[in-house]
Amino acid sequence: MVEDELKAALRGMIGAIERSEGQDISDSLSTIDGILRSRKNELDVLLVQYLSRRSYAKALRYLAVSYTHLTLP
Repeated sequence: MVEDELKAALRGMIGAIERSEGQDISDSLSTIDGILRSRKNELDVLLVQYLSRRSYAKALRYLAVSYTHLTLP
């Protein structure tokens, strides 16, 4: 699922920032940009807006909330 891939990449990037690991940050950004570029039509419009504006913390919060709502019975 694209949302899971995106969430993993966002978490990886945030972790890399906390560890100050430049190459990992770059790799995560490339992954996020690639997902946005190639699978944009599978993503919610608001999520695309967050990613396009590089509001990664907002995108991750959005995914966490959306995922919670999707898994509720």
